[in-house]
Parts: sequence; C-alpha cells; structure tokens
Amino acid sequence: MLKKLTFFLLASIFLCISCCGFEEAQMGYPESVTFSAEGGEQVFTGDRTFTHIIIGDGINEYGSQTLDSNIVVKHKWLTVYSPVGSNELVLSTQPSNETNERELTVYGYSGREYATIKVVQVKIIFRRGLILPLVLAENRIRLF
Repeated sequence: MLKKLTFFLLASIFLCISCCGFEEAQMGYPESVTFSAEGGEQVFTGDRTFTHIIIGDGINEYGSQTLDSNIVVKHKWLTVYSPVGSNELVLSTQPSNETNERELTVYGYSGREYATIKVVQVKIIFRRGLILPLVLAENRIRLF
C-alpha cells in the first residue's frame, strides 16, 4: 500500500510540474524584427496583451516595470513598451555606430504563453569615406 501511495504522489507531482510550464506561442507578433543602423521605432499589434516583458542578451535577462500605465523594459540600445491592457507592442532602438550587427531577444508573456521576438540592428559599413547602413532583406542587400 505504501508503494502505491508513493507512486501516486510522485506521479501527481510530475504531472503538476509538467502542466504548469510556459508555452511558446507568437500570438500574432513577429518572430524577428530588423532595424537599420539609424535606429527608430516599430509598432506591432498582436492577438493578446502582455503582462510582462523581458529583454535577453544571451547572458542575462532584464524584466519590465509598470510606469505610467505602460509595461516598460530597456536594455542597452533597445526599449520595449506596451500600454497596459493593449495588444500593441512598441520596439525602439537607438542609432548604432558599431561595425558589427547587434542582437537582443524580447520575450512577451501573456498568461502561460509567451512570444519570442529576435531584434537585430544592422551594422554600419564604411565605403569610400561614406557611412552606409546595410540591411539584409529577403536574401538581398539594400544600401540606403
């Protein structure tokens, strides 16, 4: 009887742990976003509202705060905010003077689901004394 009870308790604990995790779902938001070296702002509308937003740099993660009815998180060159109760997500980048592409990942949580958005800011290339941002789009190179 004790073996059956122990088995039942362990199975119940395993079931609870496996059912309580987060599930990845894009919820209408893009999987990746590319910004030019000049920076700027892009606004996206998804199917769900976010309750928490995180920016990850591959080493650490930085969580959001609620300020003036906005869920806001800022890390390095990227600022992300979403008005509370709105399904709008705003990504804003600062201009880049770097010669390397830079990348951060945004995680937006809504209940048990979360969206993952890879944010890339392209590099500056130098050509004959001019600084030109390089944007890779659909396997083509476009110079501005």
